[in-house]
Amino acid sequence: MRKIFVCLLVFAVVLSSVALAASSIEVWQIHSPIPEIMNAFDWAAQEFEAETGIKVNMVRIPTEDLHTKLVVSISAGQYPDLLIWNIRPGLEFQGLGVVEEVSSVIDEVGRDNFPTATLTMFQAPLGKQWEIPLFARLAGYHYWKDWLLDAGLDPNPTVLDDGSMVVNAYNTWDDVLETSKKLTKDLSGDGTIDQYGAGFQYNRKGFGDSAAYAFSVITTFGGHLFDSQTGEVVINSPQTVAAYQFMKDIYKSGVMPPGVVAWDGYDNNKYFMDRTVGFIVNSNSVISNVRENDPELADKIGVTIAPAHPETGLRTYSGSPDTMTIFKTDNTDSAKEFAKFLLKANTQVEMFKIMGVGYYGPLLLNVMADPFFSEIGEQERMFVENNKYFVGPEYPGVPSPELITVALAVYNGFVYDDALTRISVDDWSPEDAVKEIEKRVLEMLEER
Repeated sequence: MRKIFVCLLVFAVVLSSVALAASSIEVWQIHSPIPEIMNAFDWAAQEFEAETGIKVNMVRIPTEDLHTKLVVSISAGQYPDLLIWNIRPGLEFQGLGVVEEVSSVIDEVGRDNFPTATLTMFQAPLGKQWEIPLFARLAGYHYWKDWLLDAGLDPNPTVLDDGSMVVNAYNTWDDVLETSKKLTKDLSGDGTIDQYGAGFQYNRKGFGDSAAYAFSVITTFGGHLFDSQTGEVVINSPQTVAAYQFMKDIYKSGVMPPGVVAWDGYDNNKYFMDRTVGFIVNSNSVISNVRENDPELADKIGVTIAPAHPETGLRTYSGSPDTMTIFKTDNTDSAKEFAKFLLKANTQVEMFKIMGVGYYGPLLLNVMADPFFSEIGEQERMFVENNKYFVGPEYPGVPSPELITVALAVYNGFVYDDALTRISVDDWSPEDAVKEIEKRVLEMLEER
């Protein structure tokens, strides 16, 4: 009898394996205009099928259509097995019971391989993972190397004790201010400034750049929107006040053009590219545009990581990685296997060899450590370094998905940007500006 049972058990395992190997999954992904990116994912799908027998059907959907298509598919009960996107769909739809909780996948891959702050972007409550970080759009702080040389400063990255690569002239936010003062000059001698040390946007027309700047400084200084355990609004804190005090001080110091209070989403790029300002935060598009239009000028641009708090050493950078969301379907187990395959270090390195390190960069620390990433260009390497410090609008985590929705609304609703206008154009005190943020957040919560 026991032999029969064992045989049946083995037969069942074999049948299960055959069923898994014979299955296929449907993966939705935002369409990229860069063919090499799509080629890299197609390669991974083919390698996965060759290894497991599981066919991956990659469906590419334009960004502007994907959310509507997903909502309709969920309503019809015909959603994909896995989704690759960058706007937190797992958190948005998990309350409908259609999203698979994926903490076990993170554990299998190795939790220590992910930057902790990046993981918490997609948890509610903390520890309960709804999405898996995959890649990140490259971004960082740009500067002119020759300006630093002229000021007697080292323009090249160095390695800190913790292994981070950073340009010492911009290591902390205090360094940013002091270096910017040294670079702000009257070159023509006519009594007017024509070279400014920095350029950050101070109004809501920045379309995300001003919010990214403000939020990065707030979180680096230790400010939080919500208490990660209770969900209480805690933005009105000494840490947030100190952040806005710094942002007011750097504005008032005269190291930026007065016009930053009216800059739109492209002005920081424009003023940097015409060499009016010497330090900006932006995506890698600055590098790619200059390389295309003036390759020799591109060699003068350096990239560094998020500046740290001068006392605590904390670094944060406002970013939004692409993630994998796994849905509850008949193919959930196969979708998890494909997700784990995409997270393998050798898979990712091969994908980056195909797509290049120009648009996306890795998020996993063990992938960053691969020799391949020590051989890429210095600018790309520094963009990759900056991926270690990504945080989202809900940082450092919240107890419920509903509060994540509010955190996103605060970030995208120009609340942090408006406070920049208050402290610069309206000359509000940082305390009053932060109180205004708190007031607006509380109003949002009451409206829900």
